[in-house]
Amino acid sequence: MAAPTGPSDRQLARERGESLLDQVAERFLGVPGVQAGRMFNGRGLSVDDSIFVFINREGRMVAKLPEPEAQARVAAGDADVVTMGTRTMREWVSFAQPTELDSWVAVARDAHRYVSALTP
Repeated sequence: MAAPTGPSDRQLARERGESLLDQVAERFLGVPGVQAGRMFNGRGLSVDDSIFVFINREGRMVAKLPEPEAQARVAAGDADVVTMGTRTMREWVSFAQPTELDSWVAVARDAHRYVSALTP
């Protein structure tokens, strides 16, 4: 059996997710307080040093939303619950890679609005 010779499917998905997030980040250029960088070992966006979206190991965008909105998106099948270790994160949900970038842009805008309101 030959040894694997290229990046794994998971690595490819993460790279694609980070590329998509780069395109989302372009929409936030010039927004006061917003920065792009490495977060949780992946790329992400923060506002005033508070993370509002990042790409997880599977290449999914993870966003911080108000708990009722996060629950509604999970119930509608648009997002999945995020578990870190053994803890289910009530305000963090993950989104599959989109066929249309605008869906991630809309989620990022909602997350930015929410986290901006939390930041003093």
